[in-house]
Amino acid sequence: MLRKMGLRFRCQQLIFLALMATAFAGCAIDQDEQYTPHTRGAVFLMQDSALKFSLLHLEGEVAAANWEQLLSVVPATVQDLSGLSGDHFWLADGGGKQILQVSPDAGKVSATWSTGIFTPHYLCEGASEVLVSDTSRQEILLIRKKDGRQITLPLDGSPSKAAYQSGVFFVVVGGNQVKMVHEKALVVSGGTTLAAPVWYLDWDGKFAMSAFYQQGAFFEQKIDYNTRSSTGASRLNEQYRRYSPYLRINYGKEWTSTLVLRQDTLRPWGIGGVSRFFPDFLESTAWIQVGDTLKRVAATGDFFPLKVLLNAQPVKCWNWEKELQP
Repeated sequence: MLRKMGLRFRCQQLIFLALMATAFAGCAIDQDEQYTPHTRGAVFLMQDSALKFSLLHLEGEVAAANWEQLLSVVPATVQDLSGLSGDHFWLADGGGKQILQVSPDAGKVSATWSTGIFTPHYLCEGASEVLVSDTSRQEILLIRKKDGRQITLPLDGSPSKAAYQSGVFFVVVGGNQVKMVHEKALVVSGGTTLAAPVWYLDWDGKFAMSAFYQQGAFFEQKIDYNTRSSTGASRLNEQYRRYSPYLRINYGKEWTSTLVLRQDTLRPWGIGGVSRFFPDFLESTAWIQVGDTLKRVAATGDFFPLKVLLNAQPVKCWNWEKELQP
């Protein structure tokens, strides 16, 4: 009797081990089939000599100028674009006083929210809110992405450009001051004053938001994310700087170091004749402007086939990413 019970228990053990082995094998298969993001294309905010904006859509070897017409947006009413994720971006339509969520995969508008009395001059997408700046007002508008709920927050100056990092919007106010807007608490705090108007904002990839400005030379002033305190301004020996958001290589291709433009050369890649660049850190590539031509170049120095002759200046770029199987 005891022997039969022992055999039965042993059989149950073997069946259990077999089932566990099958389950773990399934997990291993899932890990081998992880999805890897790839950059499908880019959307540029362009500005002509009359200071009018338009969209340039690039995918593969195809360039589509004035792409806003495909979205049924009146030409010359585009003001700004902002995208936090890689599969959609938000577009500011100043003429229609609205913001539009655009899915480039389909080339269609997937959501539209009115901005009411606000003219959306600048946009910044957060995790749950889109921040709208109207430079004629001394307040900002926050629009919740899922249902269009609107909240206004007063400021002590006119807002303009903004950047987002981990639940906090960093907003330029009055030209040379940076305020923090907390996405969940919906409050404004802090205040860092720079010696000149802020040119642009960029997250340093670690712990601080960098505010850049020009005053005879190129300066950077960092705002610590945790302490909300600001360091002193540092003079930089370059024309432009962009930090990589990647601290390590996850997919075998990311560029994890800083890119700078110094003496019209994109460094450390050593590509000369560049007047401006727009990095794609995921793919270790960059869009560069050389004269009146827009080109895409890799960290290896190799150029991609597509070259775009420009009749307007690129001022902002959103990289369109898509998750694909390797």
